[in-house]
Amino acid sequence: MSEKRSNDSQNPTSDFLSLLIKEPKKKNLRRNFVTIDPEQIDILDLKKGDIVELLGKKKTAGIVKASGRKDRGLGIIRIHSKFRKNMGREVDETVEIRKAEVKLAKKVVLLPYGQNRMSINNMENNEEIIEIIKHQLEDNYPITIFDKIYISTNVLLGFIVDNYLVASLIPDDVCIVDKYTDIIFMDDSAEDDYIKDYNLFKKALEFDSHDKNIWLSLGNIYRLQKNYEKAEEAYNNVIELDPKNYWAWMTLGLIYNQKESYDQALNAFQNALKHYPVSLEKTPIPLMVGKHRSLIRNLGFTYKRMGEFDKAIQTFKNILDKYPKSKNIWNELGKIYLRKREYNKAIKTFKMALRINSNEVYSPESHISELTKILLPNTKLSPKFLLMKKRHQKRFLQDNQYSLYYLAKAFKAIGNLDEALKSCKECLEFVNPNFEKALKLQSELLVNRNHKTTSTGENENGVKYDFFLHAGVDETLTAEYGGWVFICDGGNHWHNASHAK
Repeated sequence: MSEKRSNDSQNPTSDFLSLLIKEPKKKNLRRNFVTIDPEQIDILDLKKGDIVELLGKKKTAGIVKASGRKDRGLGIIRIHSKFRKNMGREVDETVEIRKAEVKLAKKVVLLPYGQNRMSINNMENNEEIIEIIKHQLEDNYPITIFDKIYISTNVLLGFIVDNYLVASLIPDDVCIVDKYTDIIFMDDSAEDDYIKDYNLFKKALEFDSHDKNIWLSLGNIYRLQKNYEKAEEAYNNVIELDPKNYWAWMTLGLIYNQKESYDQALNAFQNALKHYPVSLEKTPIPLMVGKHRSLIRNLGFTYKRMGEFDKAIQTFKNILDKYPKSKNIWNELGKIYLRKREYNKAIKTFKMALRINSNEVYSPESHISELTKILLPNTKLSPKFLLMKKRHQKRFLQDNQYSLYYLAKAFKAIGNLDEALKSCKECLEFVNPNFEKALKLQSELLVNRNHKTTSTGENENGVKYDFFLHAGVDETLTAEYGGWVFICDGGNHWHNASHAK
C-alpha cells in the first residue's frame, strides 16, 4: 500500500496582534524561529512549535518559541536579522502576527542568488543537492512566496550556494515541505529567463532594499546583458552595504576592463584580493580556490592591458608557484614574452604548457572528482557533474590549441620555420582542423619557406638577376626581388614582368 500525505493542519486565528520587533537574545536562535511574549502566546492560543503568520511589507511565517520571563507583558517578538528580511521589517518596528493555516507544498521553485550563486545549468537535475535542501526544509520549516531561505549544501563537492529565493510556490500560502514535495531550480539557461530573474529580484528589493545579495544578483544579470552602467551601479550598491565584499569588487574590475578603464579595474581587483575571505593555503573547497586563482589571473590581465608586462609576468608567476598545472596561465605568460620579443622564453613557456596532460591540469571539477573518490567512494556523480567534466576536457583542448599556435609564432619569429610548421601541423591535425588562425599562419609559413631559395635568371637583354624559387606547382605567385618582378606559371618557370627600378 502506498503512503499518503497527512491532511493535518493547524487551525488559523482570524485576528492579528501587533507586536514590537526586538533582537533575539540568543545569537544561535534558528533563523525561522520567533520568540514571543508568553502573554501574547496565550492570547493567540499558541504553543511551542506552532507556526505563525507574520505580516510586514510581505507575508512570511515562523515557528513559535516562548521568550523569557523578562519579556512577559512587554508585547514584543524577537526575530533573527535574516528572517526579518522576509517581512521587510527592522528592530523597533511593528509586525502583525496570527496563528497560520499551514498547507503542504506540492511544488517549490527556488532561484539561487548572491555571490555564491551557481549556474543553474550545473544544478539542474542534481538530485543530491535537492535532497539536501528537502531534508533541511522537511524539519517543519515554513515558507511563503518570495521568502529568502538559507540552506547549507555540500561544501565538500564544491557546491556552496546557500541563498535561495522562493520564486514560485504551490499552493501560494504558508507551506511546509514533505518528502512528496517537488523541488526544482528555476531554469535561467535561456536569455528570456534572465528577465524573469530580474523581475523577481526587483520585487524582492521592494521588501528589503538593503539586501546586498539581491543587488549582487541584479548586477550579474545586467552584466550578462552587457548593460555595464546598470551593473556598475548595482555592484557599487553592494560595496556601499558591504565594503569588504570581494565578489562585488572583482566583478567591478571585470566591468572596468570591458570599458578599458584599467586604473579603476586595477584598484577594484586589488580591493578584491585585500578582502578575499578564505586563505588560499587553508581552504578545502575547490571552487573557492578556483575563484581566488581567477581573481589573481584577472589582475595579471589588467597589468598586461596597461602595458605593465613585468608586473603581469610576476602576477602570473605567483599563480604558477601555487598551481604549476594551470595550463592557461602558462599560455598567458608565453604570450607576454612574445609581446616583449623574448622568443626563447616564450618557446620554453609554451612547451611547459604542452607538458601538462588533461589529468594533471587544474580545474575545480578534477579536484571535486578526486575528493569524492577518497571521501565518498560510494557517491555516484550526477549527470550534470559529468557534463562539467566534458567542459573541462573542451577547455583543455582549447588551451592546447593556443599553446601550439603561439609556439609556432615564436618559432617563426626566430626563423625556425620547420619547427613552426610542425607546431601548426600538430594544432590542426590533433586539436582543431578548422582553427582559422593556425590555417592562416600555416599558409604564411609555407610561402616563406618556399621562397627561401634564390636562383639566377637572365632577362631578354642578357642581364643576370637573382629571384626566389617557388616550390609549388599548383598556384601562380607574383614575387618581387632586387627591383624585379617575376611571375611563376605554376611550375618552376618564372617570367620577367617588369623593368629594373
